[in-house]
Amino acid sequence: MNKAGVLGKKYRIGLADDETISAFKEVLGQANRTGTNWTSALGSLVSTPRQGTGLTYKVSNPDDIRKVIQQTASTVLGRSADTELVNRLVKSYQQLQIQEQQGVIKSGGMKTQAPELRVFAEEQLREKSGAEADAFRFAQAAKSVLGG
Repeated sequence: MNKAGVLGKKYRIGLADDETISAFKEVLGQANRTGTNWTSALGSLVSTPRQGTGLTYKVSNPDDIRKVIQQTASTVLGRSADTELVNRLVKSYQQLQIQEQQGVIKSGGMKTQAPELRVFAEEQLREKSGAEADAFRFAQAAKSVLGG
């Protein structure tokens, strides 16, 4: 937490004072915002230089992301996605956007951009829904073959 710049100068090992507790709350807040665990969030804080305003990265509006995810869910699943899943995917996509701006997204050893939102949503919904997505795809194919 010291390397991340969230821990004060008065920190002493073995003492959980108000300053230390506040620093850990900041780490947990980062974990909640990014949909990760506290150790990943701490790593992100360490690798991200702190700025005066705390607003370092630009991410898409969560409402816009939700709308695209729900539109994609109707084509992948034939229904709306659960709110909890949508919220997790929003956080995951925003984290990808942050990682893109940090230059840490890699594919084949090269820095890459975050995937396009519809591609991300489709891949994630198929992965998370598994057999349901496959069944809907089969039903759509059968419907077009049978002319229904």
